[in-house]
Amino acid sequence: MEFQKIGHPVRRREDARLLTGNGRFSDDWSIPGQTHMVVVRSSHAHAVLNRIETDTAQAMPGVLGVFTGADCVADGLSQIPHSPLPSTKHDQKLHGPGGAEPFIGNHMPLPTDKARYVGDQVAMVVAETLDQARDAAELIEIEYDVLKPLVRGIDARKPDAPKLHDGCDDNESYYYTAGDEAAVDAIMASAAHVTKIKTKINRISPNTMEPRAAIGDYDHRQNRYTLYGGTQRMFLLRQTLAEQVLHVPETQIRIMTNDVGGSFGMKGGQHPEYHLVLWASKKIGRPVRWISDRSEGLASDWHDRDQATEASLALDENGQFLAIKVSNICAIGGYLEPGGTISPAGHLGGLAGTYRTPKIFAEASAVFTNTACNGPFRGSGRPEAAYVLERLVDNAAREMGIDRAEIRRRNFVAPEAMPFKTGLIFTLDCGEFADNQASALRMAEYDSFEQRRAEAAARGRLRGIGIANFIEQTAQMDGETVSIKFDPSGTVTVVAGSVDHGQGHETMYKIVVSDALGIDADEIRVAYGDSDGIEFGGGTYASRTAILGSSAAVRAADKVI
Repeated sequence: MEFQKIGHPVRRREDARLLTGNGRFSDDWSIPGQTHMVVVRSSHAHAVLNRIETDTAQAMPGVLGVFTGADCVADGLSQIPHSPLPSTKHDQKLHGPGGAEPFIGNHMPLPTDKARYVGDQVAMVVAETLDQARDAAELIEIEYDVLKPLVRGIDARKPDAPKLHDGCDDNESYYYTAGDEAAVDAIMASAAHVTKIKTKINRISPNTMEPRAAIGDYDHRQNRYTLYGGTQRMFLLRQTLAEQVLHVPETQIRIMTNDVGGSFGMKGGQHPEYHLVLWASKKIGRPVRWISDRSEGLASDWHDRDQATEASLALDENGQFLAIKVSNICAIGGYLEPGGTISPAGHLGGLAGTYRTPKIFAEASAVFTNTACNGPFRGSGRPEAAYVLERLVDNAAREMGIDRAEIRRRNFVAPEAMPFKTGLIFTLDCGEFADNQASALRMAEYDSFEQRRAEAAARGRLRGIGIANFIEQTAQMDGETVSIKFDPSGTVTVVAGSVDHGQGHETMYKIVVSDALGIDADEIRVAYGDSDGIEFGGGTYASRTAILGSSAAVRAADKVI
């Protein structure tokens, strides 16, 4: 028997299959009778759609349908849903332009008025084969009235800036604040030292090994939709499609996913192409398949970051942190997409870090720009907050002549102070931050670093060292579900509500269930990726599955026992 115990080293169970090319990804799905969709995307960042001529494309061999924004309107398609706007608890406030309601804007699956970024989908072709769809797509004639683009977020609210959406003259989708600005300003005015920085966090693209993909299959006999493709939150996707897109009960939608070749947050929500393949499948009466190519993905996948920041840190004469003030301008792209509020407003509490700073105020202006839409990517908001905070601390150390490690040590939250309410939003429940840093400094031989730097300089080499203390909230939101099923022979199937996209969930669940039930790991099968197979799942994001998923597995094992 191979009985696995938590804490013992084990070989990952999924690696042999994945490394030998035996994974099953979105492109490996093949549905009988499937057709192929190609999306025609704007080559202009900002342009009015004057005319779209599709007759020639429609007459091409194998073409089953050519669709534009006018067809979306005629069929009454819903807008692309926006993300839930941030909560207003914990002294946080959300506003729209000029204090009004946040501006969401018009965002159809295929626009009818204008393209708002390079890669904006403006038409689509469905044909018998992929090559036939591509050939027809090349024959669609689009007459553009090219407009001046707005690229930088810091230019969005200038009086002469191009306007992306009617009714949004300052291009601001929403404005978000957290903390007590008056209290922070008062501290800044009387502090012994105030350090300031101005920085830009660049825009990034996920560029997953497996591109986005989807197959939509509408069953007219049951009035039921099935969406095949890589997603990290299949139950959230099902709920969004049901409530905000297709307007049907959740039981009328099934989400199927197998191996997911990377996501980083980008495959966590509803994308326009999901809407389009399901709509087209219902219109044509056959499954519709779409696979993004690499260039298409770089242009149209959710991006993230793209923030311009001004920040200040107030300290007393001994280098104790007193207050932080941060102002962000966040370029969210051409539309407010699902997840477009996460980076600007979702994790501002991270500005407190591991330090005792009593007062913190942060504001974020989320503005439209003629760039790809933003969504969550690799921490989304957490790295930005940590970067700004630690840059402030380094700046203060240089200006006050205090060692970078020492100024941090003076300001750490002590273990005996836990639970500790930080200066902004978060409460820390535990942590030994001074010991963590001391251990890292010993391993890096920090005390002898300057000697090594001098030796490197003598050889014409540059040597540097950086210090940062990073903390983030994890395993938040939703719950998680795990089902343990025995068959008559005594072997076990573990059905998980979360989806693996590189984390090694199969190995993790085998370890936990083998440990809990004393069953040979080879007699445990792990399954996931079918929304019909389990009641609910929170999904895989924010470093949560090993915490919540394993806890659910242990509770299920306890019930079995």
